[in-house]
Amino acid sequence: MNHTINPADELKKLQKKVDGLERKIGELETLLSVPRPKERLLGTAEACRYLEIGRSSLYRYIQNGMLGYSLVGKQRRFALTELDRFMDRRQINALPSIL
Repeated sequence: MNHTINPADELKKLQKKVDGLERKIGELETLLSVPRPKERLLGTAEACRYLEIGRSSLYRYIQNGMLGYSLVGKQRRFALTELDRFMDRRQINALPSIL
């Protein structure tokens, strides 16, 4: 049983693995470079309508740190996902049934 290692064969095997890895890296770079869709931003009046609350309630939630926003110029903008998270945090679940 003669098990000699042929350097040329080993080099070909390594090159094949490297080529496969480079191809996978290229695929991952393509996937990661896809731009995310822009976040939908609502103005103050739109956010109030979306949450079905008044302007003073909206400002109270902002002052209490319960609702985040972005400033675009001097105007507040509310990300739709932030408004949804706010609503999810405010949800009160029903008590479990005793039946």
